[in-house]
Amino acid sequence: MSDIETRPLPPLDARTRITEADRSRVYDLIGKQLDYLVNGPGSYYPDGGRKSPQAIGEDIERFNGHVSNLKSFVDDPTSIIDSVVGHLKTFKEEFEARNKQDQPKDGIELAPDLTPWSSDENSIDGDRYQETPPPTTRPMGLRASLDTLTTSKGRPGRFVSGLRDQLALCR
Repeated sequence: MSDIETRPLPPLDARTRITEADRSRVYDLIGKQLDYLVNGPGSYYPDGGRKSPQAIGEDIERFNGHVSNLKSFVDDPTSIIDSVVGHLKTFKEEFEARNKQDQPKDGIELAPDLTPWSSDENSIDGDRYQETPPPTTRPMGLRASLDTLTTSKGRPGRFVSGLRDQLALCR
């Protein structure tokens, strides 16, 4: 098998010249491509699903880069390509601002006064609830047993009918 010859490509010759008379044609071509990306078949994936606004914004950014690279291949004394790149950049910024504005708002977020136990940083301020009294509990040893219930005179207590059973359920 023979070796394939390789040699560098000849330098690019910027033979294409864009003049002021070509401005409308350049803007028309750029506009058609932009319409293809935003509204036409370029705004859909190959399987048929519609691209998200973020993906379309990335396509616009990529297209702007391609148009910007075009400057090295053409003779553009009136800076038409620079103005097109500037307009594409402005369009992309407005497109992203509109997409951000159209995003759904998070309706789940509660006001801070409705969620006193935790702030957005999930930290709890322990000093904030110092005035809340602790729960009233007594140690087990101080609780009175129903069997040792006595009256104020020291005699065993008596229960009204059914009261002893209700007190036994409360234990």
